Amino acid sequence: MKFFLIVILIPVIINTNVFAQKKNAVATVAGSVDYNIEKIYSNDKIIWSFEFINEKTIIFTEKKGKMYLLIDDNIQEITGVPEIYFMGQGGLMDIELHPKFKENNIIFLSFAESSSDNEGGNTAIMSAILDQNKLINSKILYRGKENSTKGQHWGSRLQFDKDGFLYFTIGDRGNRNLNPQDLSRDGGKVYRINEDGSIPKDNPFVNHDNSIDAIYSYGHRNPQGIFLHPESGMIWTNEHGPKGGDEINIIKKGKNYGWPKITYGKNYNGSIITDLKEFSGMEQPLYYWIPSIAPSCFEYIGDQYNPDCIIWTSCPDSYVAINETCYYNTDLQVLSDFLSVNPDITDIKSLQLGEQIWVEGRLKSLNLEESDISIIFSLLNSINFIPGNKGRYAFFLSS
Repeated sequence: MKFFLIVILIPVIINTNVFAQKKNAVATVAGSVDYNIEKIYSNDKIIWSFEFINEKTIIFTEKKGKMYLLIDDNIQEITGVPEIYFMGQGGLMDIELHPKFKENNIIFLSFAESSSDNEGGNTAIMSAILDQNKLINSKILYRGKENSTKGQHWGSRLQFDKDGFLYFTIGDRGNRNLNPQDLSRDGGKVYRINEDGSIPKDNPFVNHDNSIDAIYSYGHRNPQGIFLHPESGMIWTNEHGPKGGDEINIIKKGKNYGWPKITYGKNYNGSIITDLKEFSGMEQPLYYWIPSIAPSCFEYIGDQYNPDCIIWTSCPDSYVAINETCYYNTDLQVLSDFLSVNPDITDIKSLQLGEQIWVEGRLKSLNLEESDISIIFSLLNSINFIPGNKGRYAFFLSS
């Protein structure tokens, strides 16, 4: 069987100058590959994931919290979707069909969920039965703890293996110095559970003191691609690095993949995260990229291509691409990162920057004019900004 590895980028940018490391680690296809692209549906929303239910029906999620069935050319909205915490890169994310979906109609979802006290959120995993166009018998299988008000690195890919175990990912949630290397905390991990949410008895950290039983591997930044290799039965992931250092990893039981103690990347402002690229007891990536290519989902394909994720050729109109996400240029969440880097600033209103929208004491969006840019740079030199529509600027704070 030929080995084709499809890596989906966010957004997709073909760059012939990208220098991929460890070139012998992954088989490549010599010459050109024939393919056809057919657009079957489009809208102006961010479609996060989809699955083929059958040849005529696709089920898909929108990041802002809606699900749909696409049956031929007809769209049906699905009701019973969980309440979504729409924050930064978080929202309604991956969808996975049960291996026996044709018999039981069970689906699995990952989504950003807010805590009951509204102090941030984390990734949650749930199952439900798809009854025509509604979800019933919903059940939360896992809730990430240590909620964060930061909007980045939710992970969220789902994948069953050949033995019926469900794997899922949660990124470091913007707390790289604490979550990925701490087995008592969620975030920066790949997890393995049974389909009912219970923990497999042979998970590597079961009955270890102060360790989360569901963890299967750790030391990850933000894995957003996952597949089951059909021949080896191993779980493969790809994950977003910082500035450089995107990775492909083969997930091994109980292993530490090093983030942030080792990395081939740097901070977005060019500063050093660590001088180490290798360290005893930490896994090396199968493959990594410098510069980053922003990989999202990816697929192993043999004689046919059956993806369950979206190829974004660009952001929708009125959106701008920033790091790993399309942002609407008047709807940027900025407060938590801004204050974390500028602890002396307790009231951003006093800065009189742009058009601010505040809800319950928190900054929900910030629209900047060009005159504000010099003020921003005088406060923080790690801000990236991109011209938006009508002369405005969208910006985010680098993690």
